[in-house]
Amino acid sequence: MIKSCSLLTFAIAASLPQVSAQNILALSSDSAYRVSSLTGAGTALGQTGFDNLHSLTKLGNTYVAVSNGYGLLDVDATTGAGTLLSVVTPAYVRLASLAADPSTGLLYGLDTDNPQNLHIVDPGTGATTLVGPTGFVNSILRCFAIDANGAAFAWHYPLSGASLGLMRVDLATGSASDVDPLVGDGASRPWHMAFAGETLFGKGSHYMTIDTATGESQFHSNGISSEGGFVFTSNESVVARGTGCPGSLWTPGIAATSLPTLGTTMNVITPNVSQFPIAIMAVGLSGTNATFGALPYSLQPLGLGANCRLWTSAELLLSFPVQVGGPAMGGVGSFDLAIPNVPGVSGAQLFLQAISIDAGVPGGMALTRSLVATIH
Repeated sequence: MIKSCSLLTFAIAASLPQVSAQNILALSSDSAYRVSSLTGAGTALGQTGFDNLHSLTKLGNTYVAVSNGYGLLDVDATTGAGTLLSVVTPAYVRLASLAADPSTGLLYGLDTDNPQNLHIVDPGTGATTLVGPTGFVNSILRCFAIDANGAAFAWHYPLSGASLGLMRVDLATGSASDVDPLVGDGASRPWHMAFAGETLFGKGSHYMTIDTATGESQFHSNGISSEGGFVFTSNESVVARGTGCPGSLWTPGIAATSLPTLGTTMNVITPNVSQFPIAIMAVGLSGTNATFGALPYSLQPLGLGANCRLWTSAELLLSFPVQVGGPAMGGVGSFDLAIPNVPGVSGAQLFLQAISIDAGVPGGMALTRSLVATIH
């Protein structure tokens, strides 16, 4: 348990201006960059030493990229330098997109064949094991990404005709299916995708958030070129919990884009909040009990919707800015919480839930689900 003096430290630190970290590692065709998830602004790290980079994923503590479809690289997240891990075998397998499964530690790759196949890839040897065909002819799936629970997604690119948009990929068989036949490419087609927590991001002409249930995308931020792929900082110590409460357009989202590590700043983003210029972050020390009652706590008696519940004890309520888009677009908030460098708080948990001010719903508020962040 964090004592009251430590809670005060959190309150003071969180109220200070913080600079959003460059929490994306992105690749161009031959170079590496660090990019801010909020602004899309990037800083060049250096050349990888390889060209024609296709994809980037995080496997354990290693950033794995593929060059020319057959060379697997270890990309240094500090310098951008690439080191050859292995050459893909058999020689006829050319990989178009890589994704690591955080739930199993396995590396998967989609090839360039027509029809296309899914493979398990050994990064140390380059050996590939065929899983099975995706089931699509005259098209290719790219933008491969796998969430923390092992759910895999890719984007459909036809050789001719219209794209089907976001696809779900069965990691046991390789077969792919459209997440929502009513939604195709939409306004934007991503070149690459990656998960930050449970939020799926895409990068095309800009960064976007993508609804994994429908395939619909929303603008997130502009950004530098990342045709070689991008990946977020790992979020193993941040777990999503509960359900959100819908706003007038969408249910607000929440995802951590950096870790709650001692002496650093944890960044949390909230896509699809309303366009009100600020939102509120409720930060609590418990996810089971609060001074006002047991959690989750129904907010319906306060005039909110029937499914609106608070999942945090909410000892702190802190405002944070929202970046608004066009008339039909949701806002995106960015919340920075400075974690004090106090060894006594290591292992403690924080329970975070964002509140979107939304005049179009009962009670004037919509809520995200909760994040449970374990400090380390």
